[in-house]
Amino acid sequence: MELNLLLEKELIVLDENICSKDKVVKNLVDKLYQSGKIREVEKFYQKVMNNKQKGYNAIGNGIIISCTQSEVVKEPSLALLRTDNDLDCQSLDGTPARLYLIVAVPDDSDIHLSTLSRLARKLKYQDFRELLFNASNAEEIISIMRGEKNAS
Repeated sequence: MELNLLLEKELIVLDENICSKDKVVKNLVDKLYQSGKIREVEKFYQKVMNNKQKGYNAIGNGIIISCTQSEVVKEPSLALLRTDNDLDCQSLDGTPARLYLIVAVPDDSDIHLSTLSRLARKLKYQDFRELLFNASNAEEIISIMRGEKNAS
């Protein structure tokens, strides 16, 4: 499934003044619930936090990705939050994070690996990351994910 099909305007939060990784996760999980993508906030929140405890998601370059599979997910989705604050996340390269992505996938789905792979391939390019860090609104983020906006 293409990334831009998983990402909706309602699931994008830009320039939040959040000072805690837990609040970032809570904010994104709330967005997923409000948009009808998940059935239970607390259960999904705990699943994301358990993934975070394993340390699999701080990929470096200022980015954290959580690919979380759960029975409370109604449909595959991608939620994105960009914060104004650099948060320590014990990333692979030691850089603080400002961009958080949650890939929410139902338990009975097998798209999580291909989705994560597509996302990782895009995020390895500095130009792509810079576009996300500098986007001015949710529509621009979606356009970037579609590949409609390129770095100069």
